Amino acid sequence: MRLAVITDQPFWFDGTRYTTNATFINFVLSFKACVDKMMLIAPLSITKECRGNFVVGLEDERVELVPMPFFKNSTEMYYRFHALAGPIWRLFKSNLKNWDLAWIVGMHLPQLMFYRMANNGSRKLFFYIRSNIAKETESQGYRGIKGVCARMLSGFLASQLLRASQSTPFFVVGDELFEMYSGPSKRVYKVYPTLVYEKDIVTGVRPRGPGPTVLLCVGRLTPEKNLEVLVEAMDLLRRQGDGDFVCWLAGSGKEAAPLRALISQKGLDAYFDFKGYVPHGPDLFALYDAAHIYVSPSRTEGLPKTFYEAMARGLPIISTRVGGIPEIVADGENGLLVPPGDPQSLAAAIKRLTSDSGLRESLSWGSINKVRDFTLEKQRDRMFHILKDEILGRGRV
Repeated sequence: MRLAVITDQPFWFDGTRYTTNATFINFVLSFKACVDKMMLIAPLSITKECRGNFVVGLEDERVELVPMPFFKNSTEMYYRFHALAGPIWRLFKSNLKNWDLAWIVGMHLPQLMFYRMANNGSRKLFFYIRSNIAKETESQGYRGIKGVCARMLSGFLASQLLRASQSTPFFVVGDELFEMYSGPSKRVYKVYPTLVYEKDIVTGVRPRGPGPTVLLCVGRLTPEKNLEVLVEAMDLLRRQGDGDFVCWLAGSGKEAAPLRALISQKGLDAYFDFKGYVPHGPDLFALYDAAHIYVSPSRTEGLPKTFYEAMARGLPIISTRVGGIPEIVADGENGLLVPPGDPQSLAAAIKRLTSDSGLRESLSWGSINKVRDFTLEKQRDRMFHILKDEILGRGRV
């Protein structure tokens, strides 16, 4: 089987290595073990230096990268789409006969263009949706005319997805998206993308050593992560006399400077450690192994891959009850769930775990046991079997 993957995730090539910024692509590329050929259609820039945060292996002879005209993010793509549309259309048209099944990742203008072209030709294809477009756009905090345009565009794309779900198979992350797109006669399947292999799962809970409790948060420093609430919670704990902690923030993004300013304003510099972007791999797993609790105060989420990584290393989770998170974090089983935007509840959950070693150990074991059902091997194989048995085996898709 020849599988085409259409994504707007940008790649850079410096003559030696391909780099990109979203590690989710590693889950996609794992499907090369299941197909004869994988054709990845994505924006590519030829440069003299690596521009992405991590190196991605595209040298395998089973994987062909078909370069789309380059844009580094969705904002640039929208501004330049009048110039990009023609070349992208011709690229898609010239490759329509080179695959048996197409995987459309997400929904922006290039994916919509591909869908309409391929669907009119009765091609076999499916969508993979990881987030709620409207909620994600709203969480960015766009204002003025930019905010109006962003909401109009996201509303249009969301409506196109709902329309596509009437006749096209959908793989979605979590219950929220499943409920949004499922219905009578629709083919909608839940899947849980992860980069955790079975070998990454620890065999036991590590004993708690001396020193402050280490809280870890991994992810982009962007508005939807709502990290100001974590700062407020830390301030509450310190004021209550519970200050034996340090919070590691592993990630980069436009909220870094405002966060640093807020932390300094509250006199919490000694309680926060900005680790910067840490690529998936040994250095990131070393952070999980050195931490005691994983914390996520997000206001909106799909189902972050970092949760699986933290669970695989035996960390209990404290998170907001948003998106697909309640499906992998069961309150009192492998973590504690709190309402979004509520620093008091977040502080109380942190205090509860830092002061109750028995609960912390119980939740740690809960994480280890639960993540066994969410390894890359199990999720990939399940998704591929659905594709092979229920989609490719069902006539016209």
